[in-house]
Amino acid sequence: MAGPPSSALQRIAVVVPPAGWLNGILRAYHDLYRQALTDLGVATIDVPLQAVVPYDAGRMADLMSQLRAFRPQAAMALSVGSWLMACRLPAGRDGWSPNLFTDVLDIPSICIWDGAPLDFAASLLDLPGPGSAETESPATSRPGVLATLQRELRHPRLIHWSRDSGQTRVMRDLGFLSAGTVLTEISPILPGFAPDPDIVPAEDVAFIGHLNYDPRPWPDPRFAALSREIVEESLRDPDRPIWDILLRETGSQPELDPDQKFFWAFAHRVIVYEAQAARRRHFIERAGVTRIERHIPLGTPLARTFASHAITVDVLPPSFIAGFGHKSVLGFAAGGFVLLNRQSDFVDTFGDAGEAVSYSTADELASKIDLYLTKPTLRREIGGVIREKLFARHTLQATLARVLEQASAGLAQRSAQTARAQRPSIPVLDLLPRLRRWGTWPWHPDRVQRRSDGVVVSCHAEDWGYTARAAFPEQVARLNEPHLLLTLATEAGRVGVGLLKDPMAPPIREQMVGPSGVPAEITLELPHDPSVQALIRKTSDEPARALVTRLMLCDRP
Repeated sequence: MAGPPSSALQRIAVVVPPAGWLNGILRAYHDLYRQALTDLGVATIDVPLQAVVPYDAGRMADLMSQLRAFRPQAAMALSVGSWLMACRLPAGRDGWSPNLFTDVLDIPSICIWDGAPLDFAASLLDLPGPGSAETESPATSRPGVLATLQRELRHPRLIHWSRDSGQTRVMRDLGFLSAGTVLTEISPILPGFAPDPDIVPAEDVAFIGHLNYDPRPWPDPRFAALSREIVEESLRDPDRPIWDILLRETGSQPELDPDQKFFWAFAHRVIVYEAQAARRRHFIERAGVTRIERHIPLGTPLARTFASHAITVDVLPPSFIAGFGHKSVLGFAAGGFVLLNRQSDFVDTFGDAGEAVSYSTADELASKIDLYLTKPTLRREIGGVIREKLFARHTLQATLARVLEQASAGLAQRSAQTARAQRPSIPVLDLLPRLRRWGTWPWHPDRVQRRSDGVVVSCHAEDWGYTARAAFPEQVARLNEPHLLLTLATEAGRVGVGLLKDPMAPPIREQMVGPSGVPAEITLELPHDPSVQALIRKTSDEPARALVTRLMLCDRP
């Protein structure tokens, strides 16, 4: 296939997930998407998510140098848009963490929806997940989150790609979308999924996938009870989106107002974990479907698994409201046959054939299983109709080509982003001469060495150790917006740069700085409190050394 038209985006920064996430499946999706971009003639540069989360100013310095040399025209997260939201820099004085792509680089970012708006909220609000020891509760909640989400999701540089018309409705209802057009494309089929004439399916039925659980206790038994009530009602009324049920059931409870952070933690847990596990158990057990829970790598192994069973049952996550994911269509592409819980977007896309493979209740699922096991010719005919439409229009490469073309055309119509005026930093006092060892005795593991090119700070302690500090003058209390500009290159280990008021308490606003090819430039917003000190410490299990070339107290008009 030919590449995109000359006016389309040609250089794209792509966010790369860690290799081990979800047994490598998310990385495999990413690799297929990126290869499809390459096949379209698009040059890409990797932005490893691990270079941004957790934030490391040293890695960011190198990354920014590479990005500016590459000059990306746009950014994408392949294939989960919430990863774009996670690429943020430390918060400024107003508490807002600027996005690497839309704010810092000021480039358009194509955001592929997965479980919108829940996955966006989980990322932007930093909600704890099942593996976390933390839980969100009304006591830890805060108001004002709708404005936070709207500020990011309505960003003029963000281009939304929706795979679910129901999610589009909810996003609009919540005010998360601006007047701009949302790109709409269904989940495409992927390379490596095509019928294998040598595979003869067993006349059986299988579910391929996992049940999601969240083992953490609820902060209050009444929220556990409310969760069960919402899930049970969604099973009684399967064609009604659980999102609508949740909004109705929580509408009279102040703690579960959508403007509260706890609402999003509650909704995320109920829909992504509690309801998904209950829904899958409900259909699989009642229809007598064999469950295949082992890890099957994306690609040929998964394609062969789909083709090896006469029928595969897909129970879509309830975060899909009207749309569907890759698994539903990959089963057909591989030559298999899939029955999936009824989704209006699937029926709209595939017409009568889509309706023929859809179910709403366990009884309907059992009836269709019996029908298609006893009529293999009908099964093959319906599967063939869906497969023909998929290969005619919905391959990954064709889908990405349309998205890039639409995004490019939309950018030409959008007004240019008006950059917020950056108020200048006015130097007040050079603190580099004030940088001192933390310790007082010669045998302490910290060292400060002054050179013509700056100050070298080091620490050889076996555990994490404080290294150097600088006191602020009394006048910091009288400044308008006091802040510290620091330029530092870590040469070994890793250091942390932050503020310290109480030596027995953790540092404040600390940023980690690992080794980098170029110096890291850090801004630390300061309180109007001269008792606070600037702190540099070792934050790795190996000796650390860094060269500090700037430590300037500044103000803004």
